[in-house]
Amino acid sequence: PRTGATPLINAAAFGDRITAMILINQPGIDYLIQDRWKRTAASIALTGGNDMALSRLLYIKEEKQEQKGDAVELVSAQFDPSP
Repeated sequence: PRTGATPLINAAAFGDRITAMILINQPGIDYLIQDRWKRTAASIALTGGNDMALSRLLYIKEEKQEQKGDAVELVSAQFDPSP
């Protein structure tokens, strides 16, 4: 079954700070992508990865992305069912 988890979500779930930091430093990362349970990497870092610091960093990144207005375009383009 598809979970909708991205590499960043997986790193957050396992508390893998090294992988998360590598991904965070890549251009074009969408911090607002949610898995099929509507959880972002920031929320998963806190609940699944037990990493408060990583969760806070990801929440800050989410807020900045929302302020820039990048969220809707990136998410809708990724999940567009049309060919």
